Amino acid sequence: MILMHQTSIDHLLDTAWDLDTIETYCRACSNYDVHFSCPHHDFSIPDFLHRYQSVLVASHAIAIDPAQPGTLDDHFYSNKTRLDQLLLSLEKTIRGSKALIAGPCQNCQPSCDTSHLPSCPQPDLLRYSFESLGFDVAALLKSYFDKELTFNQEEVILVYGLLLADPLADKQIDRLKGALGG
Repeated sequence: MILMHQTSIDHLLDTAWDLDTIETYCRACSNYDVHFSCPHHDFSIPDFLHRYQSVLVASHAIAIDPAQPGTLDDHFYSNKTRLDQLLLSLEKTIRGSKALIAGPCQNCQPSCDTSHLPSCPQPDLLRYSFESLGFDVAALLKSYFDKELTFNQEEVILVYGLLLADPLADKQIDRLKGALGG
């Protein structure tokens, strides 16, 4: 099931931005400072976001088929890979948009990391997640969809979005839901 909510950048910042808390969580991650999309960023996040007028926040609950082998992480990353590529292609059809992916950017293959490169070798493919920009995903889910952040063996929940130069009409949002759910 896909849920979407469009809001202004200012409302997004007021509702769920908690940079200090989220960076504390990030620093505790075993992959901290491994991905170019992860904090600490050398730019102002509000300035980056204010290049856009609005954001479309999406919550995607994908049922896990118990007959399919794999861990919860396997299911997350297989769906993330598919959605990342779809979001990159959707950017090309929505003028002035930029995808916000779920989790760390892994759009380069093979995946690059900060241990052997001074900067992202393909900045045109580099995408940030809500978390990496300091947003509390649990607060996003609660505020915009009245949902609790959960992790279980029945479904994978991905939170991603699109930064938008111009807000989308309801028909455009419905088309996006169809494309992302297909």
